[in-house]
Amino acid sequence: MKPVKAICLAAALVVLTTLPAMGQTDDATRPPEILTSDLVAKQVATRKERTVFFVFVDSDKVTQVLINGEPQQIAPGDTVSLSKKFVWQKGRQLVEVEAVDEKGNRQKKSYLVLFGEGEKLEEERQLAWTVLAKVAYEIDSNPRLDLSLPAALAAQIPSEIQKLLPKLEADSRLGLQGILAASYGEFSGTVGLINSAYSDPDNKDLGLQVIFLGGTYSLSLSETSSLQLSALLTDVNVGGSDYNQVQTFTPAFVLSGSGDAGSTRHTFALDFSLKAFADTATRTNDSQYALRWDYSALDSANQDGYAQSIRYGTNTEGTELSEYTFLALDFDWRWLWDSGIKAATGFGWQYRTYPNDEQPLTPDLGPVRLDNIFRYSIGVGYNFLPTWSAGFDYKWETDLSNKSPYERAVYGVTVDGAF
Repeated sequence: MKPVKAICLAAALVVLTTLPAMGQTDDATRPPEILTSDLVAKQVATRKERTVFFVFVDSDKVTQVLINGEPQQIAPGDTVSLSKKFVWQKGRQLVEVEAVDEKGNRQKKSYLVLFGEGEKLEEERQLAWTVLAKVAYEIDSNPRLDLSLPAALAAQIPSEIQKLLPKLEADSRLGLQGILAASYGEFSGTVGLINSAYSDPDNKDLGLQVIFLGGTYSLSLSETSSLQLSALLTDVNVGGSDYNQVQTFTPAFVLSGSGDAGSTRHTFALDFSLKAFADTATRTNDSQYALRWDYSALDSANQDGYAQSIRYGTNTEGTELSEYTFLALDFDWRWLWDSGIKAATGFGWQYRTYPNDEQPLTPDLGPVRLDNIFRYSIGVGYNFLPTWSAGFDYKWETDLSNKSPYERAVYGVTVDGAF
């Protein structure tokens, strides 16, 4: 027995031996006392096996001890000690301990132990929900992704060719987003709306409205791993007209861990999507897939986080020329304090190959279209309420494509939070 536990039990025994003199109660009817420092009325077990030490004290001899109805081997006496090894099963279990003395007096105590998913049972079986909202006002330097190049590269192009490049026309846009998320047990679901509209009437056809509905079932394999199956239905409207509907099915394997330092999470997933286009005359319904590995880590002490995503897959917009294979990498850091200033930064890269687009700007740049898209972003904000913040975000993006190179910067203010 550990020294601290032995000291605690010894002290308890000393107190109990003084009770008859202090209380002058009837020894003949006093039931045995059941003592343990290893279990309390309700606890969460973090290890599968546990040896529990019990002490039974009575002015009469303790003659019988039962644990979950099973008699235990003891040497009768006014003080009886007993150790019992338990192997916890996933979920909740009740440990019932009963002691009987020679005069038939009984004492019974119960201890609830939650192991594995057990600590979450009560919370998981309750309906939980939250509403997320976001408003953003942004300036888009190149909403139509017109042919353009970063200044450092454009300076190397002859002036007569530079004159042929279109003049970029920036535009402002207003973005709204609302999401309702709910969970019950191993089931969770989301429904949401995204709306984005440009202020220039000439860019009305770039307006975007997205409605989505999804659900996830999570099957726990252990304390740190689970299998998830998700389904998501997305309806996309572009420029005020129907564009497509996308059905995405995602099986995923999740590894997570947590401790005093923080938490980590790995997600290995396959996203398989079916796309149905409204314009059946020029676009063909098709499918696409993406293999992805998402990793995130949160430092609970410093409240800073890191997230990365690596993806490989295919994409299509319903035409042969739009089909491409891609490899994408994103790395982002966040500093999220409880209140006050917060910040974030990150970068990403995506490489695309269009096997059916054999018309790059010149044959010298390759036989098919290739895109190299680079992204850098930074943001700073302020938490004016525990779940609400306002901030300034800046994202720079360029595509060093052999067919449609462009440069784009999007920056503005956002307000987001949760109810």
